[in-house]
Amino acid sequence: MDVNDVVQETLSRVPVPENVEVVRQLDETLPLILADPDQLGQVFRNIILNGFQAMPGGGRLVVKTSEVSRKLPKSSASSVEPSGWVVVSFADTGVGIPEENRGKLFEPLFTTKAKEIGLGLAIVKMLVKGHGGSIEVEGPSTLLSAGGVGKGSTFTVRLPLAC
Repeated sequence: MDVNDVVQETLSRVPVPENVEVVRQLDETLPLILADPDQLGQVFRNIILNGFQAMPGGGRLVVKTSEVSRKLPKSSASSVEPSGWVVVSFADTGVGIPEENRGKLFEPLFTTKAKEIGLGLAIVKMLVKGHGGSIEVEGPSTLLSAGGVGKGSTFTVRLPLAC
């Protein structure tokens, strides 16, 4: 499947708040990967919605795709490690995530929202891991220029290329 197609489809189905600008930086040369587009759509949707919720006063969400190749030593040609990754990053200019909460974000039932139960990011992590990938969060946002609306956060999903 083409990750860019899933990103575009997901963005077309999620209502964008009036005061939020969505910027797409999609690498059109990405290789296809073996993945479930419905599950990845759910992953991307949850991350996008969280980004929008983190920007109640408006802001910018940058969605970026890229490929990261891994140079394999000749002796590891039979290794089960992927030869590289397709990387999807979601950077927002939202309120940011306090350092003390970053380690708990992907735990079931952890939430900072009054009307939520805290399963969204736990499901995201489970689905990404099920694809042999990883997810991490950092802040302030690394894809945005200085002077953004808030501290911001960047969620990065890595999905393996075929071995």
